[in-house]
Amino acid sequence: MPDIPVLFRNDDLLIVDKPAGILVVPAPGRRGETLTDRLSRESGARVFAVHRLDEDTTGVMVFARNDTARAELEERFRAHKIERDYLALLSATPSPPAGRIESNLLEGDDGIVRVVPRGGQRAVTHYRAIGKRGRCCLVH
Repeated sequence: MPDIPVLFRNDDLLIVDKPAGILVVPAPGRRGETLTDRLSRESGARVFAVHRLDEDTTGVMVFARNDTARAELEERFRAHKIERDYLALLSATPSPPAGRIESNLLEGDDGIVRVVPRGGQRAVTHYRAIGKRGRCCLVH
């Protein structure tokens, strides 16, 4: 597993730059050390993932270092009080180049989150193309 760059650490939070190819938390049918396992081992105390990124996705992740911080952060994520920004490099410009995508997400028994026609949790994504080079397009 590659080095995990620590961006910030205090008594309540551990913020890291998650590399691609690492599960954040255990998933059914998957074995091996997760990012949460490794950070807990390296810090000498249990840390709690309060959100997730897909296994092959890189980006900043926040972990709680105690139960009080965990409860507060989970509530903030649940109430959508925390805004998340992502950048993606696409092989083509989306059409339209800006918009809003609404879907319903549900985690299956296999631990994979999928779009479902009804039920699940509502997810809203606003996107906008911000740059282009050749066929590639950077989207926020």
